[in-house]
Parts: sequence; C-alpha cells; structure tokens
Amino acid sequence: MKVNLKKFKVYMDLKKTKSEIMDFQDTLAEFVYTYGGGFKGLRLANKIADGKDGEVELTEEESQMILAVCDNNDMRCLLLTALHELLDPKEEPKEQPKKKK
Repeated sequence: MKVNLKKFKVYMDLKKTKSEIMDFQDTLAEFVYTYGGGFKGLRLANKIADGKDGEVELTEEESQMILAVCDNNDMRCLLLTALHELLDPKEEPKEQPKKKK
C-alpha cells in the first residue's frame, strides 16, 4: 500500500472533532530506527526516511511491523490511532475487558 506520511491526518481530540495534517515522515522513520529490531527495522526506517515527498510503498509485513513497533514502545495515543487508521483501516478498536463489580 502506498501512504503519504507528509499528509498524515491526526485527530487532536478523543471524539475526533478536530484534526490536523502533519508531516510525520521523519518522526516515524526515527521512531522505527530507535525501537525497531535488527536489519529489517533498519531497512524499514531507511525506506520511510527515503520516501519521495513523503510517499512510501509498504508491504503488509512492513505495515504490521510499524504498528507492532509503535504499539509496544509508548507512542502517543493520538499518533498511534492515526497510524492504525492509515495502515490497518479494517482493524476494529479493541474493547477493554469490563470490570467486575
């Protein structure tokens, strides 16, 4: 899938009434470089950084790797939510278990 990380839509509130378009290319490349593992992580970070005008062609495996790296390393919720919507739009938000009374 081709994504444009220079035109990254981020909702600024939980109810998704306010949004901004931001350039997320360098931030994501650095995040994957910092927290990704092995040469796959290094190659993916470089691929993201080298995308022309923010456009990057990602395989399903690369999309899932980005999501896993970001899910497991405390990326801010508003950025993580936007990434999931971009890279895995069919994914349903996971329900939190209900607390027993």
